[in-house]
Amino acid sequence: MINANFDASIKIGKGMGFGLVFRNHKGEVLASATRLEDQCYSPQIAEYLAFKWSIQMANQLLLQNVFFETDCREIASAWRNASSKDCTYLDAILQDCRDITTHIDTVALVHTKKIGNIVADSLA
Repeated sequence: MINANFDASIKIGKGMGFGLVFRNHKGEVLASATRLEDQCYSPQIAEYLAFKWSIQMANQLLLQNVFFETDCREIASAWRNASSKDCTYLDAILQDCRDITTHIDTVALVHTKKIGNIVADSLA
């Protein structure tokens, strides 16, 4: 199982950043990445987009059995409650995430405390 911690940050007028770190079962870093975007959305949208980017990175690295962790309780809850058929922008991003996880054998997303996401937070 591979752990993937991701986070997003925004700076009004400057854009948003994403941070991501992949670790193996021993906690050793396999890969890490950052991404900067000129656009600046709400913190909520930024977290959803960071998750989507994290899945895309897992696909590019051909990773399997990925356990994603976020300090955003809302996105973890929305991921678990897949039966929602709402048509908001956030729901569309989450559906994109579901669509692109088909290349990964096992995908889980859970909420972790801020301290558990500190490396990804620092990268963002």
